[in-house]
Amino acid sequence: MGMYPVNDFIDLSKDEQYWLEDMSHDPLYSDTLFHIARSYLDTVGKGHMLTGVTLINKAMAELRKKLTEANFIITDSVLLTVLCLALISDTLGDLDAAIKHVNGLWQLIKLRGGLLGLTEKYSLRVKCSRLDLRLALRTGARPVFLRGQDFQWKPSLAQPMKTSTVTPIHTVCSNPDIRLVNVWLDLQDFTNKLNMAQQTRQKLASKEFQEILISLQYRLQCLVYERHDVQEIIRHVMLACSTTLFMKPMDLPAQCRPLAMQLRQDLGYLESQDDKALLKLQVWSVCMSRASVLSTEGELPWLQNWLLKACQTLNISTWEETRQILKSFVWVDLIHDSIGQSFFEGASQC
Repeated sequence: MGMYPVNDFIDLSKDEQYWLEDMSHDPLYSDTLFHIARSYLDTVGKGHMLTGVTLINKAMAELRKKLTEANFIITDSVLLTVLCLALISDTLGDLDAAIKHVNGLWQLIKLRGGLLGLTEKYSLRVKCSRLDLRLALRTGARPVFLRGQDFQWKPSLAQPMKTSTVTPIHTVCSNPDIRLVNVWLDLQDFTNKLNMAQQTRQKLASKEFQEILISLQYRLQCLVYERHDVQEIIRHVMLACSTTLFMKPMDLPAQCRPLAMQLRQDLGYLESQDDKALLKLQVWSVCMSRASVLSTEGELPWLQNWLLKACQTLNISTWEETRQILKSFVWVDLIHDSIGQSFFEGASQC
């Protein structure tokens, strides 16, 4: 759980603390974990790539042998073994191998009844889903485990009877996709809960946090619209926002290159618009992009230029005014405020 940027506001007290204990008795899992640990230390610590590859190949050979046994049973430890192989491949930069492992993992999970078959091992299900989503972000491909037809597209967190269904999407799109609107309502409700947790020093339930974050990521990654459709631009920025909760901000530029490229194209399209609602969308898009995947120093000057022009057209000159626009969309104070304010002040001084 330490991997989440808002970890201080998540209650870990009711998490599964010892879910790996029974799996450690499986020789296949234990041996594979040993090989992976040796591979990682040899490759990252000492630079012996050949040794690491040899150990990984040995672990895979043992797994293949297990899969061909006549009385083979897909246990939790088998799934975790494949997951670990995918994780080390991803860590070592072998995306092709990681993708192959994830596809194989999905075939095994389907034989177990799908993700619902992992109900009793909640932490295993979360880790499988996180890796699937992470690889999709890294490659720009759709996630493997879930497709659009597998979702309940109604809001899973927001309560429509208590939430205004008029969203910023409606201000720039006359007939928006109800699926995107529902995801927006969930993301907005989710970020409001995080902001309230920060203000009250309370914590969100760990399971609720992970469930809604994974649900948001899957739905946003599986939706798709035409290239310059304003809904596609909003989807990309929403995905960037949720990814700042999903992964550490410092990792995002390197890990989410396809999303970064899409956002650069989106901002180029928005720059030519002069409608007030679209200008506000541009302010949010530029600031959220800067707070997530477009955070390299080389990207800073032209992002500042775009923000400055949009603010001047809107007759905005202070961070407080800009922040009010950002808060009218989705904005997590804990993560985005310091980056956003520094970005705005830098642009104002240009």
